[in-house]
Amino acid sequence: MLASILSTNNKRGEIHKGNQIFISQKFVKLLYHAKRISSTFNENHRKYVENHKKEFEELFYYILEFNENYVGAKKNGELLKSAFQSWQNHSIDELCSSFIGPTGSERKGLFELTSRGGAADFEFLGVKISRYRDYTPSSLLKDATLIHQSVTGLYETRIDLGKLGED
Repeated sequence: MLASILSTNNKRGEIHKGNQIFISQKFVKLLYHAKRISSTFNENHRKYVENHKKEFEELFYYILEFNENYVGAKKNGELLKSAFQSWQNHSIDELCSSFIGPTGSERKGLFELTSRGGAADFEFLGVKISRYRDYTPSSLLKDATLIHQSVTGLYETRIDLGKLGED
């Protein structure tokens, strides 16, 4: 899937990969509690994450597999694997912020790798992961189909880019 984003600095359209990852209910629940781990009102979030810490490993390899199959940031995947080798030595707080991003930040942590649009640098378990740039040659885009899809997915318009400019 490609997502077109208009660059504000040079007024030129750039094509970015648009990725959509499906997260199972088990991981959604883990991430829900991980995002709220620093809540002083409810200690149940921290207890849940501590009791399900092993699920971070499953989630990590699930995201890496998605990266290899759809995103294609192989160099970043290798950096992440080496950073993750010592994951059990890190605190719960650092593990949570590495997966979901620092509290109060727009960064998405590890999900920055799979997010739609232009990627950004992020830190994972103390290792800085630079943004992945996917500049697809325009010759490959001539054979592509552009799909405008509504947020709900109920409506879509398909445009064959190979036929643009024809009468």
